Amino acid sequence: MLSATVGDTVEVILSYERQGKNGNSKLVVTDQLPEVMEFDTDSPVQRCAEDGRDCEALVSPIPNSKDGYEVTLPNGDIKRATVKAQLTGHKASEKGQIRFFATIKQGFEGQTHFNEAEYFSCRGSGGKSERDRKKGSCVDTQTSNRVPITITGPGVTINGSPYDSAKDRGEPVTIQTASPGGTIEFINYVWNTGTDPQNYTVALLPDTAKSQVPFPAGTEYCLSTTEQCSAFSSHPTLAVQGLDAGKSRKIRLRVKLPDTVNAQEEGYFVLLEASLSSDPSDRKVRDTVLNRLVQITDSSSSVDMTYGRPVQGDASVPGKGPGPESEPVKTLSGQPGKSVTFDALFVNNTGGAIDTYNLQLVSASGASLPEGFTAQFVNTGNQPTANSGSVKAGEHVPLKLVVGLPAAATDGSHDFHVVAVSPVTGAKDRLTVRIAISDDAGLVLEPNGEGQVTPGSFITFAHRLTNNSNNAVDNLSLVLSDSLKSQGWQSVLYRDLDGDGVLSGSDTAINSPVSLAGNKTLHLLVKVFAPANASMGIRNVTTLTVIGEDGQRLTVTDTATVNTTSVVIIKEQAPWDCLAAVPVQFRIDAFPARPGTCVVYRLTARNEGVEAVQNVVIHDAAPNFTEFYPHGGLPKTTGRQVVQPNVSGTLINAQWPEGLQPGDSVSLIFAIQIQ
Repeated sequence: MLSATVGDTVEVILSYERQGKNGNSKLVVTDQLPEVMEFDTDSPVQRCAEDGRDCEALVSPIPNSKDGYEVTLPNGDIKRATVKAQLTGHKASEKGQIRFFATIKQGFEGQTHFNEAEYFSCRGSGGKSERDRKKGSCVDTQTSNRVPITITGPGVTINGSPYDSAKDRGEPVTIQTASPGGTIEFINYVWNTGTDPQNYTVALLPDTAKSQVPFPAGTEYCLSTTEQCSAFSSHPTLAVQGLDAGKSRKIRLRVKLPDTVNAQEEGYFVLLEASLSSDPSDRKVRDTVLNRLVQITDSSSSVDMTYGRPVQGDASVPGKGPGPESEPVKTLSGQPGKSVTFDALFVNNTGGAIDTYNLQLVSASGASLPEGFTAQFVNTGNQPTANSGSVKAGEHVPLKLVVGLPAAATDGSHDFHVVAVSPVTGAKDRLTVRIAISDDAGLVLEPNGEGQVTPGSFITFAHRLTNNSNNAVDNLSLVLSDSLKSQGWQSVLYRDLDGDGVLSGSDTAINSPVSLAGNKTLHLLVKVFAPANASMGIRNVTTLTVIGEDGQRLTVTDTATVNTTSVVIIKEQAPWDCLAAVPVQFRIDAFPARPGTCVVYRLTARNEGVEAVQNVVIHDAAPNFTEFYPHGGLPKTTGRQVVQPNVSGTLINAQWPEGLQPGDSVSLIFAIQIQ
């Protein structure tokens, strides 16, 4: 290994030995210098004896009959020289050296590079042509050993990569769009490319001869190594202390745009420079990187209230789009003097900037609440609230709404509007809901189910048993029966603890009478097994009967049809930096990934059979030491029927109740971030 500092002149020695009994008339050695080395034109290329003595300068350029050399400079750049030396008149077993000098150039401190040469030899007057090769007069080109060259001294790189300390090649750190008055954040990295710990200064530079378009007048900047960044100014500086050799430090550049901006087609740039803090006048140890904003767009403010799930590009979300709706998106039943809870309200910020929304419940007639009704919104921390809190562009906030009913209310339906309005921009949306008031008590069991099952497999059906009264109902018997029990069909009843309609390890079998509190719902799952010898097209009807102490009987039926359809599933993946656009190209082969980065998965289920498949469900889980990354519109599904994925802890699933027709496919796409 060779250690050198910037500006050192080092000697390159290429030792050779002719092996064998016959001599050679020509030896050609070529050394393409690594980019850290410059060929020294002031020193000769020499041919020396084995011990380095008795040296003789070669002639330049290579003559026809004497030892010589030539230097090739790609595009005239001496910093990437290729040195080619030719020796003639070799004797058998001759040993010797080829020597020349090179200089270590700037900008590679702390890095290790390698140098190797390639060579070939010929007998007689061979010239390495194709004819010479066929005659056997020249041997094939071979390579020498690789010599490592380590450059010592201070050095610095600033770029947009958390993995590579290479100098910026002109590619700026880029953000695609921002809104007037908004704040964006560029992520840069300062690398210590030297051999000792160093302190650096990071600062913004004014517009340079590169003729880049600066950010609009009134823009303020903040530099920080942490997520906290509050000291905005026009020309901030940042001290990066104690950065070890070979390590990097994340630099956050936050840019606060003025409220009024004139759009420019070429985009906006700011130049960051990192330099040694100990010697700011030393122009040699410094580096720059461009940060670019492609465009500034004046995004309008808008909000969308939905029920059941957030917008996330799903056209079937109840309440999506401008309200109020002509029909309620959700109807709840309640008794006078009690309360009902709308437990899946979502406030979606569909605008282009962060916003906040006041919440209100009003009568559909536009007036305030009827006498005796009360309304209370509840946030995810189970705390009463009248405001959504700050909601970033493209994101959402879940809420609950508890409506108290007057004790003197009579039977009937009441329609209401759930209102979200921005006190800043005035953006507003209304969601229509209905409350049906009835003094009657009773149980409701729903719905009937239908699906397809393969021989020797099983299918599950989800049901809800609801107590619409205010009083608990005890000793309810739940009974299952199968129409084809004599042919081996069986069914088992489970309590669906999380109510997601999917059978999981936490769900428990029900083998005894149950009780159901007033205004509560019991989620049930019926698991139906088909025998292995079940015939194609045969149907089994499973009946679930609920029997009360007073003799009340409720029933639902589940019809399972035997089908030999073939569903295959393929899992693919793609690397993601968690910031840019979500990848659209996936692959099944492995790739490296580092902590802090993301991986996007796509699971595709395709029906390759000739019959339709019902109730298709795709399950997966976040790998160990990762967590789901719900950004960029993920998780999501694709296909003719777009559904909302369900995430629970480290598990994710999506269910398509309408199933798949022959040849159709659906996909579940989600992202995880590596811890």
